[in-house]
Amino acid sequence: LDDLLDWSGWFLEERTLPPLNMTALGGDDMQAARYESGLDDSPMYDGHFFAVTDNKTGYGLMQMYDVGMASMVAMSDACLAELADAAGRADTAKVLRARSADARAKIAAHLWDEQSGIFVNRLATGRFRRRITPTSFYPMLS
Repeated sequence: LDDLLDWSGWFLEERTLPPLNMTALGGDDMQAARYESGLDDSPMYDGHFFAVTDNKTGYGLMQMYDVGMASMVAMSDACLAELADAAGRADTAKVLRARSADARAKIAAHLWDEQSGIFVNRLATGRFRRRITPTSFYPMLS
């Protein structure tokens, strides 16, 4: 459980994009961030919207809130909360449930595109990336 919690904490710290403080993909360049998605040749990642966020390492983030990864992180936190409960770590479970609820609320508030009638990725500038993919349905799983 501790290794999973460490990874979850690292991901939250390293893959959160302001100002909405939601999940974004990252790496040392745009292609590495695409690879992190597991959908690296998806048209939803066409273009260049990557910025270095750590000048020491050269690593950065896509300047886009990713509906698929955000949903998976919300689901992961909910599942980790159940594991924490089973391990008798109620305080940890409470924190994880709150993180999952916060992520789900942000997804609903910021990644639902009324015009398209579906969840989509959104650039940090506020503009929706209206590429409908299977990840548009991931919020239903979280």
